[in-house]
Amino acid sequence: MLNDLEVIRARRGFRLDPSCCLYLPLREMQFGQSPELLTNTGFETGDPPTGWTLAGAGASWARSDVQKYSGTYSGLLTRAGTNCWAFQQYADYAKYKGLSATFDSWIYATVASRARLYLTDNLGGTYSLLHSGAAGWELLSTTHTVNVSATFLDARCRVETGDTAVYFDEASLFIPNLAMSRDLYGHPVQNSGSVWHPIYGRLFDGVDDIITVPDHTAIQNIFDAPGGTIIAWINATSVGEGSEARIWDKGEIRAYVVTDSGSGTCKFRFFKGFGTAYGMWDTANYVIPYGRAKMISVSYDSSDVANVPVICIDGSPVAITEVQTPIGGRLTDVASPFTTGNNVATSRTFDGYIPEVMAFKGRMLSIPEQQAIFQATRGRYGV
Repeated sequence: MLNDLEVIRARRGFRLDPSCCLYLPLREMQFGQSPELLTNTGFETGDPPTGWTLAGAGASWARSDVQKYSGTYSGLLTRAGTNCWAFQQYADYAKYKGLSATFDSWIYATVASRARLYLTDNLGGTYSLLHSGAAGWELLSTTHTVNVSATFLDARCRVETGDTAVYFDEASLFIPNLAMSRDLYGHPVQNSGSVWHPIYGRLFDGVDDIITVPDHTAIQNIFDAPGGTIIAWINATSVGEGSEARIWDKGEIRAYVVTDSGSGTCKFRFFKGFGTAYGMWDTANYVIPYGRAKMISVSYDSSDVANVPVICIDGSPVAITEVQTPIGGRLTDVASPFTTGNNVATSRTFDGYIPEVMAFKGRMLSIPEQQAIFQATRGRYGV
């Protein structure tokens, strides 16, 4: 396994320039689980357990050797009159904004529906199931997406509804499917579901797969003046979920495959949000064949509604149709994560492979520059 969040480097033959703010070589990136984010997970040190804080009037929280799942001790939480919880606040939550965290623990209870886990930030949280009360250890778990505006992340062991004593042991907080390799610029990347193929890249299932990069100032409003360019290699099988599957998405900027021709090809669509009416452009022709790798790019300056994007296939511009004329000021994508292969709601899943995505902020790449990138990368995908 790679060292924690080791940097991926550009492939030989293609050197990224300083205007490139995001580079996802998805066919190379190894995904795994983050390191443990909590301390004293087995409640073995301190009485009450070090690193854990009690909340709830009348409650008690202590280390106990009466029941333990492993080791010498567990954490014993006793409710008296009001709901209570022992919690640990993860201090370095900010780098995981926009990603999903999982909190689990073994729990021993003798009364049903009194004990469970809660993972929460300041804008919401997610509960685990309740312990059955069958006088035994049960592993409960909950997963919560850390809001991009979060100011904390709490992992809470709870006892509620009625007075009782509950034991907790081997708690754990981690980020599942975190990229053990960040992208070239240090952005953490989370994969949910997409399967790696050594040649074709990440396979998206057309149902719910998604790759997420949390919001970061370096990748906000990529198309602001003087413009920017986003490039992706794709190998589509169909137009995907909802017949408008995302290649990439960041709030108010989106790229799709749309409009199946019925004969093994489809169109490409680019969307940009504006205050009064969004802008949307389709390729005039069915430029994306199924089952073949294509390099898709959008170059655009969103500072003026009169501007139109330049859409290229394999480094060459193609004819486009303006489906919706933009009106008003451009909308910001600040606080939205950059997703590949889906939207945040996972309702527009790509069907096929996406092996590589790169974004250039503050510079619209010229056609010769895009053709050079195509020539330097095409060999990876048999083009």
